[in-house]
Amino acid sequence: KQPQRLCGRSDNQVKLLGVRFELGEVEGVLSGCNRLARHVAALLVDGRLVAAVEPRDAAHADRRLLREACVALLMLHARRQLPAQVCPSEVVLMRSLPLTSTGKLDRLALRPLLEAALAASASQAESKARDGGASGPSEPPRDALEVAIAAAWRSHLSVPILSRRCD
Repeated sequence: KQPQRLCGRSDNQVKLLGVRFELGEVEGVLSGCNRLARHVAALLVDGRLVAAVEPRDAAHADRRLLREACVALLMLHARRQLPAQVCPSEVVLMRSLPLTSTGKLDRLALRPLLEAALAASASQAESKARDGGASGPSEPPRDALEVAIAAAWRSHLSVPILSRRCD
């Protein structure tokens, strides 16, 4: 009787765009934003590197403006720390990451959650594009925090902020 051989890799090393790297490297960089991220998991989903992040403050996952600001800051941090081929194409905020009974990250349970979140965001983007992009009157930033976030988006991410509404 011959010993059973495992197919695939037993570690978290992946190859994307010709570059081989450890998913833990991406997770470590995003975990470095410890004011924003409590737990981070990186996965390849449909050939894209996606980071699932449990925010330190639950309000970041619940309120749309805070969620988008948190995602933008995490993406900016990743772009500054990682090579372009290794930067996540998406950051998905989740209230909590699924854990096994021993308290470790359950990557098998995380994958369908990420796929569902990505599908939902894609359908929202399609409906927004069909509706012409904006869905209400323009509202300027109300306070210093919103003005700072708008300025960061304009200068670092080349995203024009025309309204504080994000629907």
